[in-house]
Parts: sequence; C-alpha cells; structure tokens
Amino acid sequence: MKKVGILTFHASHNYGSMLQNFALQQVLRDLGYACETINFRSQVQRLYCSGQVARPTENAEEEVLKEGLHYDIYLAGGDQIWNVKAKDFSWLYFLPFPAAKKIAYAPSFGDKPTQLLTEQDKVKIKEYLRTFSAVSVREESGADLLASFTNRPQVTLDPTLLLDADQWKKYISPEPLIKGEYLFVYVPYSRPQLLKSIPPGNRLPLVISLPLGISTLYKPNFIKYFQAGPWDFLNLIYYSKGVVSGSFHAAVFAKLFNKPLYCMNMGPGSRIANLEKNFEHLQQDRAQSIQFLREALQ
Repeated sequence: MKKVGILTFHASHNYGSMLQNFALQQVLRDLGYACETINFRSQVQRLYCSGQVARPTENAEEEVLKEGLHYDIYLAGGDQIWNVKAKDFSWLYFLPFPAAKKIAYAPSFGDKPTQLLTEQDKVKIKEYLRTFSAVSVREESGADLLASFTNRPQVTLDPTLLLDADQWKKYISPEPLIKGEYLFVYVPYSRPQLLKSIPPGNRLPLVISLPLGISTLYKPNFIKYFQAGPWDFLNLIYYSKGVVSGSFHAAVFAKLFNKPLYCMNMGPGSRIANLEKNFEHLQQDRAQSIQFLREALQ
C-alpha cells in the first residue's frame, strides 16, 4: 500500500484547518492509500496562533527536511497554504525538496491573489510547480493566476466538501451543546465588523466559540462556549438557526447543513461568493474532485 504524506495547515487557530485535514485523510484512505499528516507547524504559526509576536528566527522548515521523510507521494493540500501574504506562510508548502511524486490538491492563494504575488513570487512558484505531477487549486481566481504564467490547473473542492452532510453528521452528538434556539457567531480572529452581519431585529441568543479579541464588543445576549473542539464546532452549526461568520469553512458547514449564512465578506470573486455560486452542482464537483485525486495518486 502506497503511503502519502500530507503538508497542510493542520493546527491553525481555527477549526476549519483541522477539519479539512481530517476530510482529506479520510478520502485518501477510502481510495486505498495509507496517509499521514506531516507534523510541520512553523514557529511563526505557533506564536501567531497563541497571540504572541513571531520572531524571524524560526528554522522549522530546515528541521522538517532533516527528518529524512519517506513517503511514496507528497501532497500539498487544502486551505490557504499558498497565500504568500499569510502570516504563517512557508515555502515548504510548495514541497521544495526531492520527492518521488508531488501533488497539489485544492490549495488556496486567498482572496484577490493577483494583488498579492510579486513577479519574483511568480517566478519562484513556477519553478516549484514544474516538479509536481498533478496540480489543482481551490478557486477559479487561483487557476486564473497560475494560467498567467504556467499551465492552468484544475479547480477542485475544498477537502471538507468531499464528504457529504450525512458523512459529517456521524461526528455530531445527537444532543445539542446549547439548548434552545440561537445564532452561531464564528469569528476566529479579531474582526468585530462582522457583528454588523447579524440580522437587524434579531432576538435570538448569540453563541460564540472563540473570543473576538475585544470583549467590550460582546452583546449582552452572547453565550460564550470557548471550550469547543472541532466536533463541537460542527454541533454548534448543525443545531443553530443560522451562522454569522466570514470564515470559509463556517460557510461550508452552514451550506452543508442548510443553515442561513450571514456574512459581509461576499463580494464578487471572494471565496465565500464562489462557494455560494458553485454549491448547486456540488455532487458533480465532488465526483470530479475525487476523480482528480484518484488519477493523480496512481
């Protein structure tokens, strides 16, 4: 059985990174491969996610390369691992090391990638992508970007969308964590402007699972549920009457569980706008995305 090593954001300060990693592992195993997530988490990411100031002294990339990893296939997969402006970005997510086979599955460059990459970045990315046997990206904007200086890649689904609602429900407790009706507010970083997305006249309690960073902005009817893990995150969305968030993965699960989504970050070309647009042909896209993986891994 061939062994796949996954490099992705698997421990960022949000539930989505963990759940997309979990989903990708499940699909790879269903396709008949052994797989592991390479435990790369840069010092910048560890400090950033703990709220500390990251110092430019980390050498976690070098430590990973020294480990002498031995996989049949290396897969750079999911989330915004190719967003060069992300605070926890690393060129290691472009797999810049000798390997038998390299695949990119649905990495994202973030919103408006053409405004983020320098010409030097493009040259570097083009050189790295020449060593990949198969490349897909998560958004049309990322495909358009790469098409401007290399071969246009296929657009595939975020790993969380490779599992359907019934598959995700297996991990949700039959009992809601919060009794009664509520809106779920998910703002993994300090973006209090998203509170403006709350429907006018809303009288439902507001449940939050991560601090907003500015406690004075909490509404009197906020219910704080800070001890939540990834499965609790799914529970809080599934039993809610709607989701208030600018998070891509919160939007994914709101859509999968047929919950109203209240979000300001839905301008043309945004990740969430693309999600809304393409959701009507989800089954077809899911089949094509899994077929991409099946063929790329062979």
